Amino acid sequence: MPHTIQTRDWKDTTATTQHGYEEKRFLATAYSKLAEADAEIRDGKVSDAREGLRDLRKKYGLSTPEKRSPSTRP
Repeated sequence: MPHTIQTRDWKDTTATTQHGYEEKRFLATAYSKLAEADAEIRDGKVSDAREGLRDLRKKYGLSTPEKRSPSTRP
């Protein structure tokens, strides 16, 4: 099983599996993106998704999807 050695300084050396390292990197990236999203929301950098999709459909000449009744869903 491969291991990764992480050294922050001479007193702090850890050994972890590749899976453990990748999981920590994934979580660090996810938390970073969530913090960035929170900052954008706090700064008012948000928009309505339905309006955005409507604008894109209009811009590219796409039709609006038909509303389906619950019984006709695939």
